[in-house]
Amino acid sequence: MAAKAEDYKNFRETVYFEKEKNLSDEFATGLADYLKKHLKVGTLEKGLKKISSDYTILNKKEKEKAIKKDKNKMLRSYQMTEGQKLDEWFQVNLSEVGNDIVIKHPEGNEAIFYFFPTWSEVGYDMALRAEGKGDVYFISWKNNNYMAIPEMNSKGDKIKGITICNYNSSSYVGSLMRIEINRDKTTDVSYYLYVISGTGQQPEGATYWP
Repeated sequence: MAAKAEDYKNFRETVYFEKEKNLSDEFATGLADYLKKHLKVGTLEKGLKKISSDYTILNKKEKEKAIKKDKNKMLRSYQMTEGQKLDEWFQVNLSEVGNDIVIKHPEGNEAIFYFFPTWSEVGYDMALRAEGKGDVYFISWKNNNYMAIPEMNSKGDKIKGITICNYNSSSYVGSLMRIEINRDKTTDVSYYLYVISGTGQQPEGATYWP
C-alpha cells in the first residue's frame, strides 16, 4: 500500500513576517546602493550575475543522494508531499554551516522558494519559505551570501524590484530586504523579519507574506 501524505513530517517551519523600520545592519554595506543603481538603469540581472556566488544545480542522482543523507528526512517529506518534476534544486552556502538546499517550486505564474538549512550532521532543518515571479539568484557581497529574487511587473516583462534574503544572522531566523523602483526612478526600501510561531497561530501584527 502506498504511503499517505500524513505519514511524512511537515517539512515547513511555521513562520510569518513582521515589518521592521530598519534592518540595514543585517545586510553588507553597499549592497543596497549597488542594487538600486542597477534597478534604475534596467541592468539588474546583469548586476546580479556579476556578484554571483558559487552554487550547484542538483541533477536527479544528486537529489537522491541528498535525500538519502538527510537523516532528519525533511527533503524526503518535501519530495513525497509537494515535490514535482518542474522543481529546481540548488545546493548553496547561505547559512553559517553551508551546503544548504534551496528548492524552486513553481506554482502557476509564481514560485515558492524553500530554503532548507543544514542542521549539523543530522541533515536538514525545516524549510523557510519565500516567493517571487522571477528567477532566483545567489549572490555574494563582502563575503556574505544571500538569496535574491527579482520581482516582475504584472505583465512579467520588466523587473520592478528585488527581495534579498539573509539566512546567516546570529540574531534572527532570517531577514529580508525589499527594494522597489517607482515610476519616477526613486526607490523604496523595506525590511522584514521571519517570525516562528510556536503555537501555529499567526502572531499579531505579522503577515503570511511580506
